[in-house]
Amino acid sequence: MTELKMPKLSDTMLEGTLVKWHIKVGDKISVGDVIADVETDKATMEMEAFDDGILNQIVVKAASRTSKKLSPRSQQQKLL
Repeated sequence: MTELKMPKLSDTMLEGTLVKWHIKVGDKISVGDVIADVETDKATMEMEAFDDGILNQIVVKAASRTSKKLSPRSQQQKLL
């Protein structure tokens, strides 16, 4: 099982808000699919999938702000 985590979408991004999911539980996801919209301090950006798979669970609901500072990919906040 792969955990999907919020990436650092820009060099200045310290935290973000998950605005909208474009996927639902049970959906098949492929690398490059747009799966969510994330609002940063400067813009709302599309978040793409980094892995293929099937969505089993959503942990962070839409309109949720990250609860910790984002850092390199290995320490991103868990979303799914």
